[in-house]
Amino acid sequence: MNDLLVLGRPSSPTKFAPCDLRALAISAVRIAEEGVAGSDGRVRVRSDGPLPPVVGDPAKLAQVLINLLQNALSISPEGTPVEVEVSLEGPMAQVQVRDQGPGIAQDFLPRLFQPFQSMRKGGTGLGLAIVQKIVADHGGTVEAANNDPPPGATFTVRIPLAWQGEG
Repeated sequence: MNDLLVLGRPSSPTKFAPCDLRALAISAVRIAEEGVAGSDGRVRVRSDGPLPPVVGDPAKLAQVLINLLQNALSISPEGTPVEVEVSLEGPMAQVQVRDQGPGIAQDFLPRLFQPFQSMRKGGTGLGLAIVQKIVADHGGTVEAANNDPPPGATFTVRIPLAWQGEG
């Protein structure tokens, strides 16, 4: 029920504040690893170092990262790493979550972020729809693509920086 409420309710800009996306990613890794059995130490985080802040709701942005990480951990074979890369991409902060799972069927890619679509057994199909909504509410984008070379898929989230290169 909470997931449906998140989908239907707009984000409140009054909760937006400058956020360190790198710190949120590191925190999300700890939470995601606790939520998926046998995941301790499987996530590797790489970063360009400190990045300019993004403006957003830190709890919602953390929810995006936790959701993507838990999906990646649950779909990747046991013992394989999940990689998170936080970087600067023009006027955007970018987070990529790369798994080692089976990848995404080509016919499923166009509807991946639609509600009630799931590739996971027992999944509600709301997680990625929520990810897309939260990211869009922050003025960002989220994309998914199969890794080349396989295996796995990469989810890329881009959120605008708090400053847009003024000065």
